[in-house]
Order: sequence, then structure tokens, then C-alpha cells
Amino acid sequence: MTNSNGNKALERADAKVKQLLDRARNLEPGSVALVDAPAGAGKTGLVTRLVPRHVKEDRRVAVITQTNEQADDLSRRLAREQPKLDITRMVKSGYDDPGFPNNVTVLSDAAALGSSSVVVATADKWSFATAKLGKTTFDIGLIDEAYQMAGGKLLYSGHLFQALEMVGDPGQLSPFSQVDTERWSGLSVDPTKNAVDTLRYYMDFEHDSLPVTRRLPAHAAGIVRAAFYEDLEFSAATELGARQLGLVGKARRGSSASRVADMALKHGWAIARLPQRSVQRNDQEIAHAAASIAKDLLEREVHRMEDDDSRFDKVLAPGRIALGASHRDQVAALRAAAESLGIEGVAIDTANRLQGREFDVVIAWHPLSGQVEASAFHLDVGRLCVLATRHRHACVLVGREGIEDLLEMSVPTGEGLLGETIDRSISGWQAHLLLLGELAHTEVKW
Repeated sequence: MTNSNGNKALERADAKVKQLLDRARNLEPGSVALVDAPAGAGKTGLVTRLVPRHVKEDRRVAVITQTNEQADDLSRRLAREQPKLDITRMVKSGYDDPGFPNNVTVLSDAAALGSSSVVVATADKWSFATAKLGKTTFDIGLIDEAYQMAGGKLLYSGHLFQALEMVGDPGQLSPFSQVDTERWSGLSVDPTKNAVDTLRYYMDFEHDSLPVTRRLPAHAAGIVRAAFYEDLEFSAATELGARQLGLVGKARRGSSASRVADMALKHGWAIARLPQRSVQRNDQEIAHAAASIAKDLLEREVHRMEDDDSRFDKVLAPGRIALGASHRDQVAALRAAAESLGIEGVAIDTANRLQGREFDVVIAWHPLSGQVEASAFHLDVGRLCVLATRHRHACVLVGREGIEDLLEMSVPTGEGLLGETIDRSISGWQAHLLLLGELAHTEVKW
């Protein structure tokens, strides 16, 4: 199924990518360029097109990712799309080679890098490799997921790159830190800030954005933009009705899971509400409810109808469903619940580890469910944003009654520190209220 509105949106997106590729050709030494993108806008696709453009201009390109999984996937995609391009995947010693096409060389010793024209490695590896690389420099440092890269890592390795191109999603989670960060709050040198905000302290740079989300369906794009991306203009690549999921099997009589599944497939969203009560963080009832919804979708058989469905099976497979939570003990509870119900193959992980991934249906444990206070961790705008933006078709939020009451009693005032332009607790508080308000008509009592 195709549609005129979607085609126009994709035409705008393609025109913007062409403009960015033209800009890359003229990028001068000492310059920095940033491309902001909403969830599912095709950031990695842009990176894989920027690399050969720079190589064509006879430039050495260093590609910086945030995880080994991202580096491996990007290396494979580059190798497939550019079979004549020689790529070096720089890894840590003892790294288990996951297998690459023939034009990818795996190398652990940075001193043996030589004159490789395209090198892909994580931000950690680039930081640790600086001593061995010595005076080696690259014409371009191309950072994928720049908002998830700690600024301290860029400060440590930035001298290797004569110019920088950064591509990132400003709505996602910031770099994770295991130490108290308050000592640096408001200071110009803060190693825990992301790479983009770190550079903003030192210089102005070119700033552009991608105008379309290719992942989020039309019924979700506007809500997501209002909640998480108020400063970023974008639309969906498809129009309403272009993507649909249909259930073959009938709802089980009296089943809360079936009622939630029906609501999610009808509206693209659903909120499953369990009764309010004091619970431990790894709430077993929430875990069982989330797993039950996944089981209902799989047992009743979901058929996919969408405009660009050639990449996917017609029937929704377990691997296209994700269960997401905020904490590892909650993930453990979800996995135990899934196992007890005989569910296999469904992705189950924290928001941090689901970041960057895509599914057809996401069932998310609401960060504030059962909480006695709205802490900065659970209010963080990026955590809710990740959980609410992984889906191509439908997202279900599972939580207990009382979340709105908790938010009303926990209005954050912000510390108002000089040098801090964004308070993520305030942004998150606003996003939680807006999202819950917009989705109130999809609520199902469990």
C-alpha cells in the first residue's frame, strides 16, 4: 500500500539527505556539523551514505559508535552497500569476531592500523587507542548517536579528527554514568555530558535535522513529537491507515490481555492499568500482565498490513515484539514471567539496551508504576522516550493506577543552575503528563 502524503514526506526526507551529502562534500578542516533526528528517522542510513561520500573526496573517515553491536551492524551494512570499500573494524583484544563480509578487516592493535581509509570502532576503543595512534589523524570523525556519547570520551580522542560530523537523536537517553555527577553541574567542563552539549560550550557549529520518522506510524508521530521533540519539526513517512495489524484469533472471554491487545491494535496505543497498591520495584503482577499481553498477541496470530512490508513476514513473529523496563531486576521479572507462560523469542531488556532498536509492538513497563516518589531517574525524559518510540505499529504502557496523582504531587522545581539549558526532570515530568493525557482514551482496566 502506498500513499501520496507518505510519498511527499519521503521526498522531503530524500531531498534533505541529498542536501546533507552535498554539505559533507564541502566540510572544511576544523569545522563541526550536527544532524538532529527523531526516533526512526534513518540516522544509520545517513551515516552509511556519508562515509562513501567522504571517501570519494579522498578523505580518511573514522566512524565512532556507542556500542559494539552498533559498530558491527554498521560495518556489515557499509560492507554490503559499498562492496568496493575497504573497511577496518577496530576492536578490543579478545573480541569475539561475529563474522563480516570479505571487505571488512578486524583489527585489535591500533598501532597496526596503517593507512586504512575507513575505520569503525566504539567511542571507548577510540579513547583507548589514542596513545597507540600517536599523531595519526583522520580527515573526518563521524559520530553515530552523538547524544549518547559521553563528552569526556570526545575530549580524550577529539584531536584525532580534523573535522566532525555528528548524527544523533536529542530525545533519547543521555550517556550513563556510575558516579555522582553533581560536582560538574553547570561547569563548562563536564565529562558526563554528551558529546553535542560538550562541544556547544566551546564553539558554534552547523545544525540541521531530518524531517521524517520512517519508523513511527502516523498516529504516533504527532504525539511523540509533542511529548519529546517540541523543538524538532518532523512528520511520519506514512499516512493514517497505511500500517495496520489485524488479529486472526478471537479474544478470550474475560481476558484483560485480550482487551489490551484489541485496544492497541485499534488505536496503535494502549494503557493497561492495574490496581494501585504498594509494591516492590520488580512488581510480579506487572511483569505477568506485560508477558500475558505478548502471549495473547502470539496465540491469536497478528497479521501485518503496511505500505513497505517487503522486509517483514506477514505474521507477527516473537522477535518483532519487545518487553521493556527501566531496571534490570524488572527485566529479570519479565523474563521469568515470559518463561512461565511459555513465551520464547521475544526481546526483553532495559530502555538503555533497547535504545536504537526497532520492533512492531512494544510492551513497556511504565517507569513510574508503583513508585512512591518521582525520582530524577524515573522522570528522565529520555527513558520514557525510548520506550515509547521503538514501535512501527503499536505501543502498550503497563502500569498501576496513581501515576498521575504521583506526578501532581511531585512537581519538579529545577535547580536553575547557570550553564544548564535543559532540566531533564522537568522535561520528563511534562512528557509523562502529556503522553498519559493524550492516551487516556486507550486505557484498559486490568
